[in-house]
Amino acid sequence: MKNLFGILVVFIALAVSYYGEFNIGIGITLVLIISSLLAMKKGNSLDEIVKIAYLKGKKSFLVIQIFFLVGIVSSLWINSGTIPGIVYYGIKFMNPSYFYVLAFFISSAASFLLGSSLGTAGTIGIAIIAVGRGIGVDPNIAGGAILSGVYFGDRCSPVSSSANLIATLTETNLYTNIKNMFRTGTIPFLLTAFLYNLLAEKESVILQENPLIQQIQENFTITPLVFLPVMVILICAIFKINVKISMLASIVMAIIIGKFIQNYSFLDFMRSIILGFTLNRDVPLALIIKGGGLISVWKACLIVFISCSLSGVIEKLEILNNFDKVLMSIKSRGKIFLSTLIVSLVTAALGCNQSIAVVMTNEIMGKIYEKKEIPKEELAIDIENTGIVVSALIPWNIAGMIPATMMGLSGLSYIGYSFYLYLIPLVSFVTYAVKSKNKIIEFQE
Repeated sequence: MKNLFGILVVFIALAVSYYGEFNIGIGITLVLIISSLLAMKKGNSLDEIVKIAYLKGKKSFLVIQIFFLVGIVSSLWINSGTIPGIVYYGIKFMNPSYFYVLAFFISSAASFLLGSSLGTAGTIGIAIIAVGRGIGVDPNIAGGAILSGVYFGDRCSPVSSSANLIATLTETNLYTNIKNMFRTGTIPFLLTAFLYNLLAEKESVILQENPLIQQIQENFTITPLVFLPVMVILICAIFKINVKISMLASIVMAIIIGKFIQNYSFLDFMRSIILGFTLNRDVPLALIIKGGGLISVWKACLIVFISCSLSGVIEKLEILNNFDKVLMSIKSRGKIFLSTLIVSLVTAALGCNQSIAVVMTNEIMGKIYEKKEIPKEELAIDIENTGIVVSALIPWNIAGMIPATMMGLSGLSYIGYSFYLYLIPLVSFVTYAVKSKNKIIEFQE
């Protein structure tokens, strides 16, 4: 019965990916099928393969719950005027002399609050690019600044699905990981801001006159109250309240604000929760302020479940045994981190997805860290500083491809300006190398 159920799940995944025009979903499902057949050829029974795939896939359930909540939050924060408010004040007070660094700061703040790189790129990112094109700044530099910013929050927000995925896979505390992420990310953040400041264009256009300001005012009531759903998330994070509870509380607050300030009906809320927020097509703002909902996260849910299941099947193939021996011979902590970075790059390039890079890197490197007696918290922060950010630097990886597509960026020049994504692993490697040289870091050989 379990075997039949497992086969049924695989075919449903293929069917949903095909009819949903989700090529990456088809690709990774086919890889799962091929890997399973190879595992059977090595003497594993179908029952063993289904069992290990389920046990590994089960690890994704918590993250999938977070995905669902992120989808709901993203849509209801538009209903409540929260995201329009962020766009409104961000554009209104953005100094054109420091466009790029402010684009980085605004997208960083928004992504930290949303916890979603795609959600931020699809809302704040589009708005910033639209403003930038209106005043003639380089869209590739602006795109790089936004991509850097959206992965600031994707990496360290308490409501980030990727942060929750890593905490789940490494069996570590989310808030401990966030503390470590801020510790290791401060220098890269400041260096990134400095570089964007150097590239800042001296513009004479007054951004307050941008038509987006008026369009937002015509469609939403913007008051300080629209930021209450954000405050709920921040207060809960301060008191280390479970992320699911904090997001549910924010959802309730967003519905209250949306009902009594924005005058949306409960039918409007239900439509947004399922299908995402949309304005009437004849409203120019409809192309910018939109998205979210459960329908927006189904692809991410499918990918993270299959990638977790795939890691279990690959374990049965035993193809990493020799690789483990090579890694175990490494004696430098800096080289251990460098190995994690290389594995992240390879898995991100082959898997075309951030979740696959995270899951496979944890599967490959987790055993090494355990044998070297390196704490799980260090494994978690190393994956955060490699797999999470480098995935967006692979042109065909959806971590960078989808945000770039959302913002209408053409070519690959924007990747060269995504400084934060380079500086996180670079600064981390240098830090480990210096500490290893000075014998600050020691671990079991």
